[in-house]
Amino acid sequence: MKKTLIALILAGASIGTPAQQANPYAPVTIHNGFMTGNKYRELPDLMRRAYVMGVIDGLFDAPGIAFHDLSGAERLAHCIQNMAATDEQMTVIVDRYLDKNPTLWGQSMNTTAMYAVYDACRTAGTPVVPPHE
Repeated sequence: MKKTLIALILAGASIGTPAQQANPYAPVTIHNGFMTGNKYRELPDLMRRAYVMGVIDGLFDAPGIAFHDLSGAERLAHCIQNMAATDEQMTVIVDRYLDKNPTLWGQSMNTTAMYAVYDACRTAGTPVVPPHE
């Protein structure tokens, strides 16, 4: 019973409002994550690498969780594949993005890491987010 109730709540929450269903590019709220850029910068290298891998895995899973268009996840996979990116390389990308943007240090790290990956993909010539989004 408990599992069924949780599944129904999650399914209902993920469907979205009628306005979101009509416009798949409608703004959505991105909630704060578990840590800020300041906390991330204090982590040892191996923990930062694990964090970045988790963010990227989450980006791959996000369209499925939201029952949304998979094209963004496909573009992300194409970008990372084209860069032949390792966990170490992606962590350096996130670290450098954070170093270049100290105003983000107090912000939620999940969104900062996402923007770092998107920025690297755009720089590599394989943008994840199309210009119209």
